[in-house]
Amino acid sequence: MLLRHSEPFYGFQTLLRGVDFPRSAVGALISSHARALNIAVSGNRLVSLVLQEADMTVSSLLVRPGSGAVRLDELPVSPDERVEIRERVIRFRHGCVINLGAPGEAIPYEGRIAELPAACRRRLTNEVPGPLTDAILTIGRGRGLAPLATLFHGDPAAGNTPENPGDAKGDPFVRAARAVLVPALENARPLHALARLVGLGIGLTPSGDDFVAGALAARALVYGSEPLPAQITEAIAERAAGTTIAGSTIIRDALGGCFPAYLQRFARDIARASDMPAAGAIPRRIRAAVSRAAEHGHSSGIDAVTGFAFGLTSSDTGGIVT
Repeated sequence: MLLRHSEPFYGFQTLLRGVDFPRSAVGALISSHARALNIAVSGNRLVSLVLQEADMTVSSLLVRPGSGAVRLDELPVSPDERVEIRERVIRFRHGCVINLGAPGEAIPYEGRIAELPAACRRRLTNEVPGPLTDAILTIGRGRGLAPLATLFHGDPAAGNTPENPGDAKGDPFVRAARAVLVPALENARPLHALARLVGLGIGLTPSGDDFVAGALAARALVYGSEPLPAQITEAIAERAAGTTIAGSTIIRDALGGCFPAYLQRFARDIARASDMPAAGAIPRRIRAAVSRAAEHGHSSGIDAVTGFAFGLTSSDTGGIVT
């Protein structure tokens, strides 16, 4: 690809390269933020340039500004602008060109969660759900789908039980999610409810999509590569085709066992917390993990960890259909 002298040129160094970031593609710019540049490409997939490792996905590049570079939201680009990706160069229709550094320099990012040894699983499912629920309710403070945590591990002392969930009653998305989850939990078929949460909410990634990704992350931590029943996988994948491009991307990745970096780290932190020798240290570690995850997006992080709590307790109660 030849560059015209009049084109504004910006250099970035690529530190991490998601294994599904395309070598060659044509798409359109969806949004530009201080920390991320989001591009829709063929196959209903979102690819991104990000500045923080926590925002990495298998469809992203973690980049560092180099010669002539500015913040991502200061690049002279516009929403819906045509974008062409060719190896280490990204060219925008209106003339902006981004150089991504020499090929082969970046470390690959796969986003997979390490499976727990069998000896650790029981402590994880026995000792983590209570402190995790408390942390979500305290740190989430009614944000996003956090009030749903009371459905998975109620705290009678706080007046939060499955019968008295303490929901944000004015939030239609919380009410809609409860209407789906309560019958599924009562019928001991919780994971069958996940497909009906896909697309629930607003924004680039709807809350329900983050919740589903979190639930699948919990399953990956506990069960590793053991597949979901085909009926559940197919239902989630079918609904994913109708949500936003960002939501569809994160769900399809999660079904394939690949997760955003912030959620991968959360799962790792929860695994380490469950392995603490002193039970009193577990809540402190869990609160720290939830706090870090909750910083991701407006409510995406707290929605995902709420889904993680759902997936963890569903596994513990035998709700996974085999």
